[in-house]
Amino acid sequence: LRQAGAWVSAILPALSGRIVLRLGYGAVLALLVFSSFETYRIQDSISERHAEIYGRYAKQDEALRRLRRNVFLAGNYVRDFFLSTTPERIPLFEANLQRVKEDSRDALSRLDRSRIPADLDAAVSSEIAQFWEAIDPIVRTMVKATDDEEYAFVQREISPRRTRLYTTLLDITEADQQVLQPNETKRRRWQDTSSSGSPRAWWR
Repeated sequence: LRQAGAWVSAILPALSGRIVLRLGYGAVLALLVFSSFETYRIQDSISERHAEIYGRYAKQDEALRRLRRNVFLAGNYVRDFFLSTTPERIPLFEANLQRVKEDSRDALSRLDRSRIPADLDAAVSSEIAQFWEAIDPIVRTMVKATDDEEYAFVQREISPRRTRLYTTLLDITEADQQVLQPNETKRRRWQDTSSSGSPRAWWR
């Protein structure tokens, strides 16, 4: 009995040490699993937020792209009309302008004005109105104009307004991209951090 008691006393510390060591390993593994879950959960949340932000940016960019295209098309329609200002061409000219104006109104209504700096928002509204004010009366006032008068009209009324409006639309696009850039940078930094700091990386 004394020998058995001595044997138990001898191995008990070793068994206790192994149990503690295994419990420690278990706790570390549990922490790693929890940390991994939290990392991926936060990353998914950030990815969803980024997708939402990028989706709004894509819609805004599409509306701005349509407005820029319509400004370009309207200027081309004026040019083509002045190349041959015959009465027969008036219905086609008016139909083309009407189609472009309707698409511009739709694109303008789809803009998220809260994303546009106040000065650019005021500028684009004013410049669009001025642009169409210069074009609308053409079929009534310029049908019998001479080539020199048509050229002077385009240089005085159409080209400057089209350039100003097109530039303002580009400025809005650039401002929107600057808003998007910090979110993209933050997302990439988080991806880099989560990749290097993930439990999977610790075991490499």
